[in-house]
Amino acid sequence: MEIQPLDQLTKIINDALDGTAKLRKSFKTFFVITSILFLSMTKRKNFTQMALSSDCCESRFRQNFRKKFDWLGYNRAYCREKLQHRIAMPIDPSYIPKTGKHTPGT
Repeated sequence: MEIQPLDQLTKIINDALDGTAKLRKSFKTFFVITSILFLSMTKRKNFTQMALSSDCCESRFRQNFRKKFDWLGYNRAYCREKLQHRIAMPIDPSYIPKTGKHTPGT
């Protein structure tokens, strides 16, 4: 069974989150969703657009972005494991479900 690119990205993000301070499972899930959204969204990135492109509501984005997060610890944990070799993660947004009237293939 072949691992899909989004599954690989999710694993990489979760591994880095495990190396940081204690985080709730709901925040980890939110962080993974938001990271994938940032990579897949091509235009404006705001809470309203992110809510339209995901299953999360706008208030969830607002509440979670208010929380403190140790970005330095996250980046350190992410790089610690990956410094041994180069990695590249191509993202093909055509496989990510979209909303709207002008979406090809729906």
